[in-house]
Amino acid sequence: MSFSDVPGTSCENHAAGLEAFQKHTPDIVVTDILMPKMDGLTLAQEILRIMPSVPIIVVAVFEQTDYLLQAINMGIEKYVTKPVNSYQLHESLLNCAHHLRTEQLMKLRVLRRESTVHFKDSLTKNAPGNNYA
Repeated sequence: MSFSDVPGTSCENHAAGLEAFQKHTPDIVVTDILMPKMDGLTLAQEILRIMPSVPIIVVAVFEQTDYLLQAINMGIEKYVTKPVNSYQLHESLLNCAHHLRTEQLMKLRVLRRESTVHFKDSLTKNAPGNNYA
């Protein structure tokens, strides 16, 4: 799979990125830290306010400790430095996808468990000889 096979939207600035996020609600967001008008961390912060569970990968030209710490504190999933190594970005995307899939499976298990409990309760209540009313 190449990155050109992955559907996505490219945006020139923070406002366009936020609008695209609200329109398309992607599963994973990749943003550059340096963007016109506002930095990528601010965009990430706004996206996380809207959808706290979306994994965000931040791409940066530099590995400055203050940006890295800020990204960690915000809950950014991955921090990738430029020049971007395609293997590293691919691994970051796969890790995010795996994390999303794991969350989905956990939610599905909880729903199944809850529905099984409700089903068993209804069988017990409706069983002959029970005086539940």
